[in-house]
Amino acid sequence: MELRHIEVFVAIAREKSFTKAAEVLGISQPTVSLHLQSLEKELRVKLFDREGKSISLTPAGKVFLEYAVEMVQLKQKAILALKRFLGSVEGTFTIGASTVPGEYILPRLLPEFLKQYPKTRFRIQVLDSSEIAARIAEGIFEMGVVGDRIEDDRLKYIDLCSDEVVVITYPDFPKDKISLEELTKVTLVFREAGSGTRRTFERALVEKGIDASSLNIVSEVGSTTAVKEAVKRGLGCGVVSKISVVEELERGELKILSVNGLKVERNFCAVVKAGRTLSPAIEIFIEFLKKQSKQLCV
Repeated sequence: MELRHIEVFVAIAREKSFTKAAEVLGISQPTVSLHLQSLEKELRVKLFDREGKSISLTPAGKVFLEYAVEMVQLKQKAILALKRFLGSVEGTFTIGASTVPGEYILPRLLPEFLKQYPKTRFRIQVLDSSEIAARIAEGIFEMGVVGDRIEDDRLKYIDLCSDEVVVITYPDFPKDKISLEELTKVTLVFREAGSGTRRTFERALVEKGIDASSLNIVSEVGSTTAVKEAVKRGLGCGVVSKISVVEELERGELKILSVNGLKVERNFCAVVKAGRTLSPAIEIFIEFLKKQSKQLCV
């Protein structure tokens, strides 16, 4: 069994696309198909179901994926261990990040890490916290950075820094502070249901006896940027991480709308698969994040 066939299989499973897997691996799509065909022929089992342009792992593919990921990572670990021993940490790594870490934390920290370890490269996939957790548990990502903990015994979380989830509005909004009752009446722009920011805020409301269904949510959007842009244009109020609006607050483009009796705090965390041996570069990166991320958060 050729390791290259297995690497291609893992790339297809991670990207859920032959085309994207080819781009990541730097080979042609027909070559990707040939590697997979060879592997399926050798294993005498079908690993993917194909329906039009979409692909999904077969039951056999799901079983094989866990071991395939371990084989690929064992190769990477061996190479990295030798390079670390020789004083060099290098390689390309794919990590998952939920929206706020992916857009507001990692981009600010990666330049310094790359300065210290110039031969490393990171490919960041931005998804919601629940999807990141699922891919970590399945072994598709080695690590992720999220703003909400998904309860799963297969996962291990490492606290990085704290943040506050706040209500924002446009500068001309007539009030600077409202009551919890008033919060249920203002028009709100929310993130999608899988968002860690949204889940954190809704849990805080439940603790105050307020059901999220009582809120006047006029729009659900897929990114923090979309929430901010909608609020800037007067659509209503939004719920976001404070770290994501620092620049807009300084420029006076948005303001925080305080809610009496409501303070919503959360932690950003690195997440890995419990019991899994991490590659040296990922271990170094997590330690770097633990030291550096605190300066960015509230």
